[in-house]
Amino acid sequence: MGQPKNEDQQRAFLRMCEYLERTDEEQLTISDLVSKMRGYLLEDGSAPYGNQYIEKTPKGHYDDSIYVAEGLP
Repeated sequence: MGQPKNEDQQRAFLRMCEYLERTDEEQLTISDLVSKMRGYLLEDGSAPYGNQYIEKTPKGHYDDSIYVAEGLP
């Protein structure tokens, strides 16, 4: 039996954060981050965090060392 999805999601999120740290000069969209997280999921049926969650979570993970720009509607 595999790991629960939430552990798979957490692992994928942390790998996405590692990617973000390695590419700190690159501007990425929230959709880019969701797509990157999707690529790190291992379990069938696992889904990346949603756009709104991804937008909030790195701010909590990195405190003030990350800036999320608002796009035009």
